[in-house]
Amino acid sequence: MVPKYMVQLDNMPITKNGKIDLKVLKEYKITNVATANYVAPENEIQKLFCETWEKLLNTKVGITDDIFELGADSLLAIKFKVELLSHKVNIEYADIFKYPTVKELSEAHNSTTTEQVDFYNYNAINKILEKNDIKYRKKLITNKTNNVLLLGSNGFVGMHILYQFLQKDNGKIYCIVRDKNKLSARTRFLDALHFYFQNTLDKFVDDRIIILKGDITKENFGLNMQLYEDIVEHISIVINSSANVKHYGNFKNFEDINIGLTKKAIAFCESYKKRLIQISSISVSGQIDKKEKMNFSEKNLYIGQNLENVYIKSKFEAERILLEHIAKGLKAQILRLGNITNRYVDGKFQINPKENAFIGRIQSFVKLGMMPKSLLNAKLEFTPVDLCGLAIISIMQNYVPDFSVFHLFNKDFITMRQFVETLKKENINLKIVQEEEFHNRIKDTLMDENKKDILAGIINELNSDNNFEISSNINILSEFSRSFLYTIDFNWSKIDNAYIEKYIQYFKNIKLI
Repeated sequence: MVPKYMVQLDNMPITKNGKIDLKVLKEYKITNVATANYVAPENEIQKLFCETWEKLLNTKVGITDDIFELGADSLLAIKFKVELLSHKVNIEYADIFKYPTVKELSEAHNSTTTEQVDFYNYNAINKILEKNDIKYRKKLITNKTNNVLLLGSNGFVGMHILYQFLQKDNGKIYCIVRDKNKLSARTRFLDALHFYFQNTLDKFVDDRIIILKGDITKENFGLNMQLYEDIVEHISIVINSSANVKHYGNFKNFEDINIGLTKKAIAFCESYKKRLIQISSISVSGQIDKKEKMNFSEKNLYIGQNLENVYIKSKFEAERILLEHIAKGLKAQILRLGNITNRYVDGKFQINPKENAFIGRIQSFVKLGMMPKSLLNAKLEFTPVDLCGLAIISIMQNYVPDFSVFHLFNKDFITMRQFVETLKKENINLKIVQEEEFHNRIKDTLMDENKKDILAGIINELNSDNNFEISSNINILSEFSRSFLYTIDFNWSKIDNAYIEKYIQYFKNIKLI
């Protein structure tokens, strides 16, 4: 929020109604900025990058300037990528954050080398992963009265872990929340609780739900010593569901939460002999730079996948560190979640729905009015958050020391064709077209200054020829997890037309599609 520049105006622009003319202010050119450190473009691609950023940021941009210090954000990064596509230049969206100066980005764009894989010795980890086999279930320990410390309780998944815990367990759940945006920790927690469950859980507040003001990124979770010692004495399990789940940005931001907090949770659990449940993501499977399909199961961590995406890299690193400690005796499990979607019971979704990648993609298709025919047979995964929360609590209550990784996603896939047919029932019609027609629509949209933004949801799937590409050569397996869940009386519910209708209706009601 700190301005990069301060510019003095002779007069504030005023509208006919006597108000500040914001439109004129936004168009004001910053011309009085000192340019002592300005470094001019050295080639045509750098010139294009600088001119594009100058247009978006409304300021002079040199090749060594950090564009995020100049005011760029994730939305402007999308516009930057879209603008370059109209010049037939395709860059990875993630690279805009990875290489924040024009010089770095242009060099990365022209480079043909790839990042070297860390030659880490996975032998100890692989021995632990090999035990994710249903034959080791004989060591099952069941307990339905647990006191739990929940990190990330205000999140979409965190709130539904809390809900299922209150329904299925008899213990207490401690939730650490920080003050933010002039709102107290308690107010922020209750606002989230009421958004998802109205006042149905209020009776548990200060009884079985213990709200603690703190900061999970700080020493002792930001708690005063009395509160810290209280949770040390009373809780037996830590569930870490806190994460930076954006797929793009500066790696440092992901490292602080996704890796740093995991290390703090590990240190806490090792020091006080607690059990740790780490909420991770199926996306650690990444992508393989090969044509043939490869399997990724609960017995795998590194299979040669591409780890350049900052989110995937951070979650992978957190898992690797945790598995190292499991190999040394830490009691812990990693729960890799799939595509978390609306509640099964009523279609309710997260507080910040615009951050959901799949909905963003559907938004773009709806605004374009069409979808490529090649997508119709694509399989769509829906893992309702309430069912996922129940699966997490079921695993928490049924502990097998040898089991270290679970894959929690609903394998009852539907096809994109089925989804489009349900959209049609809700009066949302998508024309199914051949690749060439879709390509031409993309091309025309890129040429229209007022319509480029509608491509935001599919921008990462457009190649340099403006063709839409989405495919994965990783086959995610979950037979072990589903077998174990079945033995403890948990089964995924069927993703039927009724659920998809609730799903679509919810986004229609909040005017996202």
